[in-house]
Amino acid sequence: MSTDAKQHTLTGEFRTHERFRSGFLPHERTILVYLPPGYKPRAARRYPVLYLQDGQNVFDKATSIGEEWHVDETAQGLIEGGQIEPVIIVAIYNTGEHRIDEYAPTKVADKGGGIAAELVPRIFERAVSGSASTGLGLALARTPVHPHPAT
Repeated sequence: MSTDAKQHTLTGEFRTHERFRSGFLPHERTILVYLPPGYKPRAARRYPVLYLQDGQNVFDKATSIGEEWHVDETAQGLIEGGQIEPVIIVAIYNTGEHRIDEYAPTKVADKGGGIAAELVPRIFERAVSGSASTGLGLALARTPVHPHPAT
């Protein structure tokens, strides 16, 4: 008997935040957070944070649409090999049928701040990180709800 179920391919330690609700985006989504080797939540060490869109594709073949991106295996190998500093990686799932509306909106209410204002503090609260910079990933997450540089 054959099955189409995909196998999970997570590598490393993860925290899942199911049903993350944004005041700026209308649909709940999953946030999956990769924690680097040696991560200790109560340690004084600070970590850079990388935010990635289409989060269901980032780490796990079982949740990916098409091919998994293998970000966890790549990060784990580079960190363990001493080629990069340990990094926390935040994968922001899209909401499937609403993806295009969230990434390329045609109508947007200007509520200011965007998802970055909600998600970054939540990640900082739950994981020690080294910078308040959200980088391009969260800048893109902010774009659908705040597409102009007026603030």
